[in-house]
Amino acid sequence: MRVAVVDDDDTARMLISDFLKDRGHDVVAVPDPRKLESVESYEAIIMDVMIGHDRYAGIDYVLEQYTNGRIRDEERVVFISNFGRDSAEIRSRLQKVGTYIWLDKPIDLPELDRILSEAN
Repeated sequence: MRVAVVDDDDTARMLISDFLKDRGHDVVAVPDPRKLESVESYEAIIMDVMIGHDRYAGIDYVLEQYTNGRIRDEERVVFISNFGRDSAEIRSRLQKVGTYIWLDKPIDLPELDRILSEAN
């Protein structure tokens, strides 16, 4: 499976990427979603919610791609964050995204592996 891992935390990005590569995935890891090639070329996107100082950069990027038809409902988007999704602002933004999965940091890597395996 071709997977994009987007996280501005170098340690988290490399830990997730190395784990997924060890599981046989073709992984592209970048610190910023604007550095991704066309999102249509990925079967799954692991997206940090807060990129840089923007609390919602990951959600907003996915929403923009979803609105433009570049991410379809059946594609897997896994949001990762070390703050919860319980705020009204986050819930409001997530409702517009379509299908997604949320994992809290630190990431349960076996759970992420299970999620991606089910997507195949």
